[in-house]
Amino acid sequence: MSWFQKKKTVPPAPNLLVFKNSVCAFEYACLNFDTSLENENLVLGYVLEMTNNNGALVKLSNPDDLTIPSGSIQEIGYNINISPNAPSLNHVPQLSKGDLVMCKAPAEMAVMGKNRAWDVIIIDKMKPVFDMTVDGWVIDREG
Repeated sequence: MSWFQKKKTVPPAPNLLVFKNSVCAFEYACLNFDTSLENENLVLGYVLEMTNNNGALVKLSNPDDLTIPSGSIQEIGYNINISPNAPSLNHVPQLSKGDLVMCKAPAEMAVMGKNRAWDVIIIDKMKPVFDMTVDGWVIDREG
């Protein structure tokens, strides 16, 4: 068999989507995932700044608004996609501005019909990496 008769091999599909930075990953999430907080869905968020008591000002992914605002909550103003003081669970590593976080509206809030951004909790810190094999974002345990 000569070189031009060799069977072409198709490279395997990538298992990981590795993004350049958190902003790129956030924009991808805005455009490609369900961003509803209904039914206790997990929604990717972007930390805008840290607040008191281990809380964070978080912008939730939303297909209608990919922008990441700068400034304090007073400058940004209250918005349906911004959580002004999202608390994080105890196991979540130290967060800082620019981190990706996975957020969830507690079941109690969903039952009361309050699926708003300011009712979310941060359940984990994420890397700007999406794992195609498990269809989910990779958790950042390095802190």
